[in-house]
This record gives sequence, C-alpha cells and structure tokens, in this order.
Amino acid sequence: MTTPAPRRRLIEISDEAFDVLARTAETRGTDFDGALRYLMQAPAVPTARHDKDSDEDE
Repeated sequence: MTTPAPRRRLIEISDEAFDVLARTAETRGTDFDGALRYLMQAPAVPTARHDKDSDEDE
C-alpha cells in the first residue's frame, strides 16, 4: 500500500491576515508555514473582559 503524494493547495487570505503572517514570520525567524504553526498553537486571547461588578453598577 502506497501513501499518496501531498498536493499543493492555494488558500486566499485578506491583506490584514497576510501582514500578520509576514510580521510573525519575521519576528520568529521562520517562513509562513512556521508562522502558521506558531499562531495555531498560541493560546486564545480574550477580546473583551466582562466584570460582574461593572455590570451591576449600571
């Protein structure tokens, strides 16, 4: 049984996403593949903080 050869795939991304990948690759000293792997493994950062105390003050 043989393993099929990997194929190339083209994925279109926004200019903003391209800039993030380029900056990440540059600061990490890697290529886009390394930047993608790094960003996929990075923990999620919350976008907004919800304080129960601040909701009660309103």
